[in-house]
Amino acid sequence: MIKRLVSLGSVIVDLILEVPAFPDRGGDVLASQRGMVAGGAFNVLSAAARLGLPGIYAGQHGTGPFGDLVRAALTGQGVQGFFVATPGLTPLAGSSAPTAAAPPAPSGNGYAILTSNGAIYTFGDASYFGNLLDHGYPGPAVSMAYTPDGFGYTILTAFGGIYSFGNAVYYGNLIDHGYPGPAVSLSYTGSGEGYEILTSFGGMYSFGDARYFGNLVDHGYPGPAVALGNTP
Repeated sequence: MIKRLVSLGSVIVDLILEVPAFPDRGGDVLASQRGMVAGGAFNVLSAAARLGLPGIYAGQHGTGPFGDLVRAALTGQGVQGFFVATPGLTPLAGSSAPTAAAPPAPSGNGYAILTSNGAIYTFGDASYFGNLLDHGYPGPAVSMAYTPDGFGYTILTAFGGIYSFGNAVYYGNLIDHGYPGPAVSLSYTGSGEGYEILTSFGGMYSFGDARYFGNLVDHGYPGPAVALGNTP
């Protein structure tokens, strides 16, 4: 009797691309990236878990946003990890997804914690308006920010997607404009009518009424960048 499934195969990340129509024979069309999902050995482990067969992932996985997505997907299916640490790689996070961000609520009497798989956990008087998982939006999530009045928030994903909840207004994202990622941090303007997105190589992209004042790349400052903060 099989008691559990141990997979040594690679869990990879599939890019979901959207095309306006199938190309003519010999022709081409431009595709837009619309998401990322775990694939490869994950499909086998996920299917086994849904049939009641516990699984263990004994393959390797990295430390970047793709690695976060893989760990979150495996954890979501109850798949345990067994991995001997290798330079540049990290062990599977067990039963908890990595934490991506923990911004304070505008009142200062609470905060929300965002996990890489897109879950939101609120504490104190921080309000909850939804998360990526509830709507099936793709991750991994990397940053979030409340609107100035506290009645909404925006979640940023690694590939530059923006998802708005509550009274948060959408002003654009990296994908729509073809800006390069990966994205790492998000910050609202004081008015709440715009936001900035920071990428790991130090690029800054402004939306709504957000103003551009420079970035690491323009000045030759070293990266990688990890967080963005606005002056009051």
